[in-house]
Amino acid sequence: MHWAVVILIAVSASLLVMGVSGLVVDPETRLVRRRLQALPTQGVRLTELRERRRRRKSRESLEAFLEAFGARMGGKGQVHLRDLLLHAGYRTASAGTVFMGARLVLAGGCFFGGLLLAGLVEMTGQQRLLLIAGATLLGWMIPYLLVKRKMRKRQDELQRAMPDALDLMVVCVEAGLGLNQALVRVGEEMDRVSRT
Repeated sequence: MHWAVVILIAVSASLLVMGVSGLVVDPETRLVRRRLQALPTQGVRLTELRERRRRRKSRESLEAFLEAFGARMGGKGQVHLRDLLLHAGYRTASAGTVFMGARLVLAGGCFFGGLLLAGLVEMTGQQRLLLIAGATLLGWMIPYLLVKRKMRKRQDELQRAMPDALDLMVVCVEAGLGLNQALVRVGEEMDRVSRT
């Protein structure tokens, strides 16, 4: 009986030592397990990153194409156009020329679409002219209407986010942060809530 107690104590002690050593080593093995589990998703992240890069390159090439067309358009309404694009959230220097290029390309595309449609459908000369002019005008106005819509949406988001930002600013300043630090903190917090 005495040996049974000694064996039971030895087995219990060895199990206790193995359990304690498992707890000590476990964080390292957990880290290795997490890294191993992240490996299959790493490939997904790489393909997602490649897809983002491909989309960014295609967007940049489209912007360069539209900018080439828009650079030819100058004129009076540039101050109004710049203000409209700034209010809509387009702050780049080339935003105005890209916008004008989009208007030209869409108007040209709708013009040719109107010509094609007018040739397929039986109409009088005036009706054809009206269809082509209407399609061209629609193509010219679509970018403006889209930017105007985005501007209104952005202004609504700003109006909704402003009270929270001001409250957070007051809390930060009352907590002892300087004005610059409070502005940085409010900017970080509001970036999570609102993308404007």
